[in-house]
Amino acid sequence: MINLSIPVSHLFNDLENIQELSPLYDSLECRPFSINSDLPDQTQFHADIIQPIHELTDEDFLFLEKIADTKKDLEVVSFHCASNCKNPDKEDGIFMPGSSSRLSWDEMSENVYKNIKIFRSIFNDKVSLAIENNNFYNTGAYDDVTDPAFLCELVYDNNIWFLFDTAHARVSAHNLNVDYLEYRNMLPLNRTIQIQFCDSIIPESADDIARDTHNLPTENTIKEVIELCKAYNVKYITPEYYKDVGNLVTLLKTLRMRLTDNGL
Repeated sequence: MINLSIPVSHLFNDLENIQELSPLYDSLECRPFSINSDLPDQTQFHADIIQPIHELTDEDFLFLEKIADTKKDLEVVSFHCASNCKNPDKEDGIFMPGSSSRLSWDEMSENVYKNIKIFRSIFNDKVSLAIENNNFYNTGAYDDVTDPAFLCELVYDNNIWFLFDTAHARVSAHNLNVDYLEYRNMLPLNRTIQIQFCDSIIPESADDIARDTHNLPTENTIKEVIELCKAYNVKYITPEYYKDVGNLVTLLKTLRMRLTDNGL
């Protein structure tokens, strides 16, 4: 059965929201800003501030040890593959190299190899490790990290899982001026353990920049997620929508119905 999870977002600051949402999901995905949450059923942790493609610090590893010590129901810990720059500048939410040096493909691959070995020593064998795809923007800070071949190498060579973000893939495909399905299908989809999804702003013109805006998923997006679950035996689906609790309630009910109708 597919596990329907949602992130522990600001919506969980309201007890009425928690009471309304809790019957509608199977589990929760915790994130760094909500690490102190004691809500039950936190089986995923999205450590999006940790990039195994970089050299990590003792502080990073201590943070992961805190996750392992405090989240006893963990089944998946996922990491970001966000930028080839260790300390990029940010303009309007987009990474820019600035004065930060860029890591090469080989340097990032070597970092992942070293870091994953340490991650495995921190988390028990029941915890699956996964890496997420990011958006591409043509600034120089996203080269290689959004290349499907690079992501395949990280996943397959290190025997880890893939967290597929549909919105990130759509943004990347548009900003790279390539066909979405062609781009998506080059990713390591057969190692997908979790799908995060929402809708983004995808302009009609190839000259305009697509952006990940975490909009309410459309019927087409939901249909795609269901199809991917069937094709790749995905275990968790996670809508990344936080803007309105009423819309989220309706979305969760719709997702449950779609999963049931499809025997998932």
